[in-house]
Amino acid sequence: MPPQLRPYQLQLILDLYDRIKQGNKRIAIIAGTGAGKTVIAGQICAHAQAGRQRMLFLVHLDILVDQTYDKMKAFGLDCGFIKAGWDENPDATIQIASIQTMARRHWWQTWPADIIFYDEGHITFFSQVGKRARDLFPKAIHLVMTATPKRLGHEQLGDYMETFVASPVPSELQRQGFLAPMRYATIPETASVNVNGLRIVDGDYETKGLRNACDRPELVARIVQEWFRFCPGLRTISFCVDTTHAEHVAETFCAAGVPAACVKARTPKKKRRQLYEDLRNQKILVLTSCDVISIGFDEPSVEVGLLLRPTQSEALHLQQIGRVMRISPGTGKREGKILDQAG
Repeated sequence: MPPQLRPYQLQLILDLYDRIKQGNKRIAIIAGTGAGKTVIAGQICAHAQAGRQRMLFLVHLDILVDQTYDKMKAFGLDCGFIKAGWDENPDATIQIASIQTMARRHWWQTWPADIIFYDEGHITFFSQVGKRARDLFPKAIHLVMTATPKRLGHEQLGDYMETFVASPVPSELQRQGFLAPMRYATIPETASVNVNGLRIVDGDYETKGLRNACDRPELVARIVQEWFRFCPGLRTISFCVDTTHAEHVAETFCAAGVPAACVKARTPKKKRRQLYEDLRNQKILVLTSCDVISIGFDEPSVEVGLLLRPTQSEALHLQQIGRVMRISPGTGKREGKILDQAG
C-alpha cells in the first residue's frame, strides 16, 4: 500500500492544484523538517505520472537519490535516472536527476518536461543547472520544495516565485502530535564558542576561523561533560564545523566511555546506513558530522542535537534543529533536546 497522507499534507496538495488552475507556473512548496516532504512529493509525482505528465525531479545530494527513489517505489512509480551509476531510461515519465550529473549530460535539455520539481529548492533552484532548467523550460510548471525558504545572500525565492503553498508551522504540528515537543539548554558563555572577530564570507562565518574557534580541546571536553549532565544515554547527533572537528568530538566521547562515531561525506553508502542503524539500536549513542546530517538525514529516533557550529544561516540552523523534531513512538522518544554550544 502507498503511504497514507496526513490531513494537512492532502490539503497542501489541494492548495497546490488550486494555484496551478489559477495559472501559476512557479510555485514554492514550504514544508518544515518532519512535515513529510518526501511523502508530499511522492504523491505529487504519482498524480503527475497518472496524468501522463513528464517530470524532472532535481536533487543535490547522492543520498537524496536513494531516498527519493524509495518513496517513489512506495507509490508504485517507475523512474528513470540522471545519476552516475544508475540506469538511464529516457522513456520514463519521472526522471530523478542529480544536478551534478545533469551538468555533465545534455540529453535532458531536449527532454519534453512538463514539470520541473526542485527538491531542497533553496539550493537546487539557484544552482547553475537549476538556472538552465528555468531558461530551457519556460512553459513548464516549476515546483520548488523547501523546509527553509530564507537564503543567505541577495537572491530569495520570492524574487522568482509567483505564489506558494505551505504546511502548518512546526508549533502547530507539535500541537497536533506530528512533531515532538522540544527542550533547549545552552552552555554557559564562558564555555561556548567565541565568534568575536571572525570573518564573514558569503554571508556566513569563514570556515578556517570558525574551526579555530570551535575545535578547542577545552570546548570539546565541556560538551561531553554537559551531555552527561543534560541527556546521558540518549541517541545524539552532533553538528560540527568540519570533518576534523567531528572526529575530535567523536574521539572525546569514546574516551569518556560513550560509544560514538563520525559520518563523513566520503563515508560509503552502506557504511552510512549501518551507522544510522547502529544509532537507532543504541549500539552507538553519538554520531558526529559536518553537514552530512544537516539535510536528508531521516532517523526519527534521535533525541538530542548538539549545536557546536555557529552559523549566520537561519536555514541551516532550522535544518539542524529539525533533525531532532521527528516523533518516534516505537523507540520511546518523548521529546527532542537541543544542547547549544554555538550560541
